[in-house]
Amino acid sequence: MMFLYYMRRVHKIRSFLAGACSGLLALLLVHYAGTWIGYSPALNLLHVLQAGILGVPGVILMVCCTLPSEKLGQIKRTPPKRCPFFIQH
Repeated sequence: MMFLYYMRRVHKIRSFLAGACSGLLALLLVHYAGTWIGYSPALNLLHVLQAGILGVPGVILMVCCTLPSEKLGQIKRTPPKRCPFFIQH
């Protein structure tokens, strides 16, 4: 999808470089300021490629997809109550 966006632009390379630089800057910003939002992504190859190719929307997608899954692990799950109609042996 981003490939089609960059191909339709007049200045294709300049547009791609601006998107990649802004994505990497956003990744660094989220990485170093991540303690305030509770998520600090690691600076590994996958995250750098995602931020470089998709830009700022890629970083936003990374944060939005990771935060709910971390919060789900903190929810207390209670075991189901036993049904009084069945006899337990």
